[in-house]
Amino acid sequence: MTRSYDYVHKRYLENRTKGILNAQAYFPWIDQKSQKMMNYRVLNPDLAIDGGVSAYEFYIRQFLEINVLDENYDTFTSVLRFYLPKESVKKIPLQALQEKLKDITITNLEQKEASTYFDLKKSSNHLRVVFLDYSYLDSVNQTVEAVE
Repeated sequence: MTRSYDYVHKRYLENRTKGILNAQAYFPWIDQKSQKMMNYRVLNPDLAIDGGVSAYEFYIRQFLEINVLDENYDTFTSVLRFYLPKESVKKIPLQALQEKLKDITITNLEQKEASTYFDLKKSSNHLRVVFLDYSYLDSVNQTVEAVE
């Protein structure tokens, strides 16, 4: 559904469409050179009761369990970045998150001092999840490359 407001004619417009979204609707930052598409969320897990596990699961499923008909999705790496406070990057509740994502294959888990990332696969869908501290947010508009 799209919503817009025509300021010239002072009219509110709503348009409902049925169909399948393309990959850019989910991953608006596309880097043709490195063949990655990305979206991100900024979170502070210290404000969550469960350390952010439910929020991570919600967003991971939102970007993994998608239905897209787009050749970019199959040939590009789709990336979901979580930007967190620096202290939170060091204490990501991976065990609890893995338990919530039992129906999803998790591979390539790598923990570094400044980041943690892993790849997810569910049926034909795939997603790389990256946890970074807020300081990397400055470069989000420059490129999708870098940290992974």
